[in-house]
Amino acid sequence: MAVKVKKHSFVRILCLAIFAVFAVSAFVGCNGDSTDESSSTVLSDSESSISESSAAESSAEVFQNSSNDESIAESSTAAEESSESEEISAPDESIPEESSVIDESIEPEILGTGTKSDPYLMTPDENQTVITYSIPSGESQYYAIYRVGSTILTIEDENALVEYDGIPYPARKGKVTVEIAYALASDAILFEISNEGDSDAVFTLKFANPLGTMANPEKISDITKKTEVSIPAGNETGYHFVYIAENDGAIRFYMDASVPSTFSVTNNTTSANRTSGETEEEYVEIEVVKGDELIIVVGANRKGREIPAVDVAINGVYA
Repeated sequence: MAVKVKKHSFVRILCLAIFAVFAVSAFVGCNGDSTDESSSTVLSDSESSISESSAAESSAEVFQNSSNDESIAESSTAAEESSESEEISAPDESIPEESSVIDESIEPEILGTGTKSDPYLMTPDENQTVITYSIPSGESQYYAIYRVGSTILTIEDENALVEYDGIPYPARKGKVTVEIAYALASDAILFEISNEGDSDAVFTLKFANPLGTMANPEKISDITKKTEVSIPAGNETGYHFVYIAENDGAIRFYMDASVPSTFSVTNNTTSANRTSGETEEEYVEIEVVKGDELIIVVGANRKGREIPAVDVAINGVYA
């Protein structure tokens, strides 16, 4: 009986020991798997964190590099624009600026010495005047002047004396007046200008075109009325009239003259010209439009080498 009890106790203890060993083994196995999984999870998380950190750093580096590149590009562009602006705005020192300062110290060239054999050469200015050089008291100077044919010379100074074509012209009532014969513009007319005053003097010579010359034609307001004029002998250019057409149509011009004479009519607007010598009619006819400017020139025919004086009357009628 006692032997059975011991036998049963031994079996029970053995079973408990085996169960304990099995339990311990199972527990150790579970703890090992858990530890491995935990370690794996931690490693995975660490690697993920490192990867994300690296990615963030890489992204930051790329952004920073991109920003640096943009900054460099912007700086380069700004530098180029600034350089271009400087190139545009910088003055070209190779091109000299035109000076607005006129050197008034340069005197006009004097042609001639003022003697009879070498007179001063002059041409009237835009006001048809010539100013002499200073003439000492009691002395004279010679001037050869162009473009003054058929004009009237006037010097308003009582101390002036002019000799022209061998004839002296003293001042009368404080003024010298000289009628100059016809001459071409290229002909220089010689004058001797004397100073009869007590001190040096400078004289102003004024040249004017007399009434009836090409530069100063006599105006006709009513062509139907007779206009009369006396032309002195030797007149080479004739006497000039100007008339502005008042109507459209044709005008017939008539002339009465004391000696054989000729007259011509020119329409300055159309350049048409009619001359009395071209027709056997007692008139000259020309077409006009209201507002056309007509120039009528009358003059005595040459008789031998002379041109006689003539009294002329002209008028016109609209045909």
